[in-house]
Amino acid sequence: MSNIGANASKKTGREARVWNEIGMPLLSACKELASCSYQAAAILFEPIIDNVVMVGESDAQDDLFRQAYLMSLINSGRKGDAKAYLEKITATQKPTLLEEYRRSGIN
Repeated sequence: MSNIGANASKKTGREARVWNEIGMPLLSACKELASCSYQAAAILFEPIIDNVVMVGESDAQDDLFRQAYLMSLINSGRKGDAKAYLEKITATQKPTLLEEYRRSGIN
């Protein structure tokens, strides 16, 4: 994390803004999730989740970040928030099998 942060601090302009406002908080959220600190992860994901498309290289990567946020909500006991978020991300598309599975666990 410190090496990534040092590299991010060398960026300028839009790239610096994206790294500082989205990239570094996203990495911190993923680190908390990997440590099973679900509540901390959810708190870190919340202000940036709608902007992960700015750092993702593909729709699949963006979806991975969304699923990570959803998992942090579910595992931190915030099932109401998880249900609302799942409805939001599946409102315009057919839910994947994973999203259907998650939905069955939060109803």
